[in-house]
Amino acid sequence: MFALGEVVLRGHIGLLLGLGFIVVCVAAALTVRSTDLFTAGVLPPLLMLALLVTLAVVDRSTIGVRALQPEASTLQVVIAGFVDQAGAMVVAHLLALVVVGMRVRAGRRRRLRTSNPLSLTFDGRHATEPR
Repeated sequence: MFALGEVVLRGHIGLLLGLGFIVVCVAAALTVRSTDLFTAGVLPPLLMLALLVTLAVVDRSTIGVRALQPEASTLQVVIAGFVDQAGAMVVAHLLALVVVGMRVRAGRRRRLRTSNPLSLTFDGRHATEPR
């Protein structure tokens, strides 16, 4: 969606795609089921690769790397686009991994709190709950 909007507005991908990519990757990490957190952690580079391959096959000029030769192969265009969007991809991947890590940690704490019968006090509260 962001790539299409930026291609229509500017003729090539750039900053808008990078910002949109970060939002999409973090939103994916926040919204997936807890059983699919591995997918959310692996998704960003694969999503960027799929997007760049699609753009390189459909219209290679949309990748917009100026130093690239006109007769460059599709693989060279994809690699150049990957390098060009590396900052956004790294930020998106790191933020997605942080969100996944936080969700895994929260899930562990929740499981430990509910599965440990020794953490209950005499009045039925968890020992960690305030009075």
